Amino acid sequence: MDPAQRKRKEKDEMMRTGMKLCCLSLVTLWASWLCAQTVDVNFKVRCVADPDKVASALTKAANGNKEPDITGGKVCMASQLAKTDGGEKEYTFNSQIILVVEHAPETSFDEIGQPNPADLVLFLGGKALHDTHPRVGPSAIDPDEVTTTLLTYRIAHDVTTKTAQENWKEILTGSKSRKVLAVSTGLETGPAAESEATILFTSIPTARAWLFAVIALVILFVFFLVAIKTGALRDKEPAPAGYPPQNRAYSLSRCQMAGWTVLVVLGYLFVWLLTGQYNATIPASMITLMGISLSTYGMASAVDVSKSKTNDAKAKKMEAEAAQGGLGTPTAAEVTAVKTRAQVAPSENLISDLATSSEGASLHRLQMIVWTLVLMMVFVATVWNNVALPDFDTTVLALMGISSGAYVSLKIPENKV
Repeated sequence: MDPAQRKRKEKDEMMRTGMKLCCLSLVTLWASWLCAQTVDVNFKVRCVADPDKVASALTKAANGNKEPDITGGKVCMASQLAKTDGGEKEYTFNSQIILVVEHAPETSFDEIGQPNPADLVLFLGGKALHDTHPRVGPSAIDPDEVTTTLLTYRIAHDVTTKTAQENWKEILTGSKSRKVLAVSTGLETGPAAESEATILFTSIPTARAWLFAVIALVILFVFFLVAIKTGALRDKEPAPAGYPPQNRAYSLSRCQMAGWTVLVVLGYLFVWLLTGQYNATIPASMITLMGISLSTYGMASAVDVSKSKTNDAKAKKMEAEAAQGGLGTPTAAEVTAVKTRAQVAPSENLISDLATSSEGASLHRLQMIVWTLVLMMVFVATVWNNVALPDFDTTVLALMGISSGAYVSLKIPENKV
């Protein structure tokens, strides 16, 4: 073999060796990342702890100046298989839950594959709860050198991320507000640790539901009182002299804006009373929706003012022409009709005021009413089922905007009287 061939062969051997080392490094890095994303099978949740038993164990340990005896399930609740009936302990939003976590004798939190306790999150129904990191309690070691640690979590309804919203949606899906859920812990980006414990979770506690009902009734009572006794939801506010509120027709754009305002306020209060979360509970789409309804009201009011001024000016011109006389002079009936259009439409009833004009039922009004009612029903159902304000898609908001735009545009040639 000549020197050139030998040199080429040595170069090929070096390249193969380098590729093998690169592949080995990549496999090692991947394995390390995989271990960091999962919880080792020897790491498991023994049970849900009884707060009274934990308090007793800690008191005895403090009095005896020794480690608390929390090993072997000594602080576990009597039953780890919750039921929807009977005297089960109920957990709600913001409840504290203590998990008894065990490590195998040959492992510890500090080893590869074992996460830092502060990085763990609570799992309900197999779903990770965003940003529910625990308060790490005392640890103890039994004669078999199995380490037991207490992790205290708060069931926080954090829906600041899309994944968190989807997880809570799946947890709460169903017709019952009281349901049995599997409980565990683990990394938020990985699977839950081994656990056979379950808890009874109540998303809508009776006492808080009644409190919300009382507050909602008061708000609705005030709303309907204002609607009936004042002109806040009626055409042309403030109205010309001689037109009391109860005689003026209801305004569709005002009623829509007021309806969405009341619904969003009640929805916000409902979520806050149940979860205690007052931040990030109003999605951006809700702000957009409120903006659409406010813009619709503003543009509709501008159209009404413009039409009133136009008809008033037209009526004055016709009166002047009638006074001069001559061929084509406007009749008294024609002048009266134009004057009437410049005034306030009289009220018939709520449905007629919102859905009709002087020509009868208006398709653009019916379309806006139906679309608004459909979205309001979706809003109420979502808040009740998911305990969160809905985040409407941009397409839905675009349809709402088109509906409102069509209403304002077709309102221009419309006559209410």
